[in-house]
Amino acid sequence: MTDQGQDMSELLVLKTAAQEAGVDPSHLRHEILLGKLPADKFGGRDWWIRRGDLLAWHAQRRPVGAPRSTPEDEAKERERSWRREYQRQYRERQKQAAKETAPPGKSKVKTGKRG
Repeated sequence: MTDQGQDMSELLVLKTAAQEAGVDPSHLRHEILLGKLPADKFGGRDWWIRRGDLLAWHAQRRPVGAPRSTPEDEAKERERSWRREYQRQYRERQKQAAKETAPPGKSKVKTGKRG
């Protein structure tokens, strides 16, 4: 077998590569267009992917269900959550204080927030 024949056996058409990777062909096509997966077109419309490139791409993929956020993102979200809770409690205290100091005939308390 020649070197060219050996190289051809290492090339996979997009549909076959998708089956081996366990993903939809459209996902691989998207990855190719983003430049994340090297592939070539040889005289036609089909994408051809080298097996080594497919294996390398598959190895670096994020596992299904793995979090997309970083520890920094999680810290920022905790800070935002803490601030929201603090603001909610502050509004509740303001409402309570307004109810306690409202004149006897006043039934509706305005707190500045629609709701």
